[in-house]
Parts: sequence; C-alpha cells; structure tokens
Amino acid sequence: MSNEYEVWTEGYSATGESSGAICHTVVDADYMHGKMGTPIKVKADSFIDACKQVLGEGLDKNEDGSLRLDKEDRPMVWACRCFDNEVDARKSFG
Repeated sequence: MSNEYEVWTEGYSATGESSGAICHTVVDADYMHGKMGTPIKVKADSFIDACKQVLGEGLDKNEDGSLRLDKEDRPMVWACRCFDNEVDARKSFG
C-alpha cells in the first residue's frame, strides 16, 4: 500500500556555507533566484522508498554515496538527516 510523503532535509552549516531546511519534493523551484517552489507529495511504500525515489537509489549503510542510513536507520543526505515534514526538519537545524 502506497502512502504520500514529502522529503525534507535539515539545514547545515559547514565550510563557510549554510542553509535552512530544504524540501526536495518541489515543483517549479529556482533556488538560484530565491523561488522555493511548491512542496508536493511522492507516492511510496515507505519513507525510505520515497527518499530513494527523490534522492537516488544509493541508500545503504555500507555505501559511501551521498544518500545513506544513519545508526538509527534514518535516511541522510551527506550529513543532513531526512524528514517527512517541514516542522521536524526545521526543528532539528534551521
């Protein structure tokens, strides 16, 4: 049974760059010009499957790719944890 998910990542601050929470399931985004777009929902069997659809298939604890699972099996992109909603993504880091 498929559910609908948004895919968000928490913000970051590293090497002189930073960002607040980002929604990866958007329509008409143009981040270079400040247009964040409209969040949409992705149909998937689980949140991890939604992350795979949106961010790539490389979701594996032992893989060095940018999309992976942390120790609690939460999907991460680089060092940012993934969330299924904006409130939790912003609560964690911006």
